[in-house]
Amino acid sequence: MNRVKFILSVLVCIVLLSCSKVQEKVEQKVNEKIDQKIDETLNKIDTAMNKLSLDSLKKLGKDLDSTLDKNVNKIKEKTKTNK
Repeated sequence: MNRVKFILSVLVCIVLLSCSKVQEKVEQKVNEKIDQKIDETLNKIDTAMNKLSLDSLKKLGKDLDSTLDKNVNKIKEKTKTNK
């Protein structure tokens, strides 16, 4: 009976040790997935920020073009009236 208890206790120890290894592997996989999701999210944020920057630069360029056009027209009108 003592041998059976000993063998059972050894088996329980082995199972517990293997569970910790499994837990470590699961934890590693979970961390990898979390890192992957973080990278994907950061890439999406970076893309969105670049798009916003590009859109704001385009808008700024259009605003500058329209301001230049207005100023050119004003200068043309002033030179016509001064002649």
